[in-house]
Amino acid sequence: YDFVSRPLLAMTWGLIRSALRELPEFPIKVIDAESRGISESADLIVRVALSVGRESQFVIREKSLHIPRLIKTDRDRGDGLQITASHAYVLIGGHGGIGGTIVRWLVNCGVKYIVIVGRRHTNSSEALDFLKEQKKNGVSFCVINFPENGRYDVADLELDSLDRPVGAIFHLAGTTADKSLKAMSWNEFSGLFASKVQIADGLRRYSDAHPEVQIIFFSSFV
Repeated sequence: YDFVSRPLLAMTWGLIRSALRELPEFPIKVIDAESRGISESADLIVRVALSVGRESQFVIREKSLHIPRLIKTDRDRGDGLQITASHAYVLIGGHGGIGGTIVRWLVNCGVKYIVIVGRRHTNSSEALDFLKEQKKNGVSFCVINFPENGRYDVADLELDSLDRPVGAIFHLAGTTADKSLKAMSWNEFSGLFASKVQIADGLRRYSDAHPEVQIIFFSSFV
């Protein structure tokens, strides 16, 4: 397996793989090549790109060509998300159904302070309604909205101004758009995709400045 050093690229991978599945008539090929030594593999990359066959995804490592496959592994599962009850837990896009599920899980884990981030003002959602009920159990929450100027910059949330450390940030933002890529207009696609790219890139920069904060991305690109 490869160590994932640039998780932001997962958005690009997800988009391309969506196109691969939805547009089989197009000769799309996904080639995963190491950045180091890529010039030495240039000829191989060109041959793969021009090849004809059933395979559409390839991996190049040390100038050797491989076909990626999912296999069962015995890797350690790790410790999972470490919860500190006194910290704040931030849910970006927390008003949706996934947000409601995550909020319940966090409260069951003992979390006492939750921040819900949305793109527009709302007085009621699955997460908010549940948190209002939990006030009697000592759970507090606040709601932050992105500015209405269409910019989704995590820096605008001013998370450093919270009265406690941030334990983790969940990126849950998603919008139902039951269309294939081919059926979408450019405005539909860019409106959905741009906000997610901006938020994910902002979280990357936030993570660079706050490496102790765990960030959980829920895919909404595939």
